[in-house]
Amino acid sequence: MKKTALLIPIYEPEEGAIPFLRQFKSGDFDRFLIINDGSSEAFDSIFEEIQKQTVFEVLSYRENKGKGYALKYGFHHLIEEDDYAFIVTADGDGQHAYDDILRVRDAAKDYADCLIMGNRMFEKKEVPFASKIGHFLANASFRCASKQKVGDTQTGLRSIPSSLFELALQTPGNRYDYEHDFLLAAAQVTSIVNVDIKGIYIDKNAASHFRPVRDTVIIHKRAVSKVFATLASYSLNLLLFFAFTCIPFYPDLVSRIYLSTYFAGTIAAGGLFFILFFVVFDRRKPRWESCLKFGTILFFHLIVSAAWTCPFAFTPIPLVVAKIILDVPLFIIDYLIYRLWRHARRKEAKK
Repeated sequence: MKKTALLIPIYEPEEGAIPFLRQFKSGDFDRFLIINDGSSEAFDSIFEEIQKQTVFEVLSYRENKGKGYALKYGFHHLIEEDDYAFIVTADGDGQHAYDDILRVRDAAKDYADCLIMGNRMFEKKEVPFASKIGHFLANASFRCASKQKVGDTQTGLRSIPSSLFELALQTPGNRYDYEHDFLLAAAQVTSIVNVDIKGIYIDKNAASHFRPVRDTVIIHKRAVSKVFATLASYSLNLLLFFAFTCIPFYPDLVSRIYLSTYFAGTIAAGGLFFILFFVVFDRRKPRWESCLKFGTILFFHLIVSAAWTCPFAFTPIPLVVAKIILDVPLFIIDYLIYRLWRHARRKEAKK
């Protein structure tokens, strides 16, 4: 019979962690594991007391490597150790109640192959302003990217089914970006179930090591990189298009538009592709697949852009202005094509 496990990564815990961990009884899970994510030696006594007073085993390493690394370290240890139906993860900073962890565990038993997310229900007056902004942006961007609704993308209380263990180990990232990237990847292959839990903020969440601005940027680095790269590429494309149309060596006006569109678009897209290839594209998937999709969309974009721009050569509207007006809806079409590809891949993965 498959077992269940509770995994909690902790970095430099406060004394209040011990009473919280003492609530757990041997019958709650088959295995209890804490990962000491490189806390300084000053906290050794707390981890020793955790080991003595609770049902948890503590695994430690000396260098702080980030929450994502700690989770993967724990997953690897548990998966190699035994056969688990699911692994529940929780935070060690007091944000999750004992009863809520058990509720997520029970939901995992009812939804065997789903990713279970503990959706923290906060009283608005309790939540720091920076956390409100962070939660809103994270939830909105996730829904746009995955088409699945998650009430709290930043919750650390989750249940990972055995069908996602390999994905959990392969997802890149060692810090807070790991949880977000894993969530996005999991949304492509399984359904997400939200379980409402209490939102707990103690002293404005002073025990948390999450830094709202810096860590939110880290979490969304791929999306941020993609937006800035796309804007830079689009600006370069317009600048080069204007420059190429001013060169007087084209045999006729139509050739000038088509060649300027191809030259400018190919050069600008080359810079965009370089950034996407090394920062955005999913490393777990074959790179040739991403290259093929990018090339196909680029080819479609250049052909249509040139065809749409040509008629404006015979009007008083400047070509650059016409290109700006026409390329905006074309970029939307590019994005819709990309979304259709992702949707088809997700349906195939769920079969």
